[in-house]
Amino acid sequence: MKYKPQNALLEGSTAGMLGALAVAFWFLIIDLGRGGMFTTPALLDGLLLHGGAVPASLRSAAEYSVVHFAAFVLFGVIASRLLKTSERHPAFFSGVVLLFCVFEFFFLTLVGAVSQEALQTLIWWRIVVGNILATAAMLTFFADRHPWLVARLKTKWRHSRGLSRTNAMRPGKRAPSPSSPQVP
Repeated sequence: MKYKPQNALLEGSTAGMLGALAVAFWFLIIDLGRGGMFTTPALLDGLLLHGGAVPASLRSAAEYSVVHFAAFVLFGVIASRLLKTSERHPAFFSGVVLLFCVFEFFFLTLVGAVSQEALQTLIWWRIVVGNILATAAMLTFFADRHPWLVARLKTKWRHSRGLSRTNAMRPGKRAPSPSSPQVP
């Protein structure tokens, strides 16, 4: 698709909705696999909105979904704004990468801080997988609207891999002494 400038609010809201849907479907699959429906949103609804356990129901899922989707829309709008800024000022691209990295662990930390029991019930790797799915959905959406995004991510990835290769010691090689001459 050819790049078309878009409103950061609309673009970010759409990306946020896609991310929220990815996480919601992931935990719906988890809940169905455990023999229930809406147990994850009910658990989070009880913790974040009611201060205690609530029964799993369509109502508790809907209550939590409002918070869930609003948080993802806000995140998507911030990410969209950062992407648009980094088109003009490439230094801001590091902020985009950092935002997505922080996003990966924010919810995990939030749930752990609110309730260790909830963290044990949800299991940390399920939260991480859900956040990775959300990130993938959002970045796929953004990549279609910001063609330079994929190229810049690949460049950053290659650069970081190249630095780690040159700095890593190979087996059987000694580290050069600071006073010895460097021979290519």
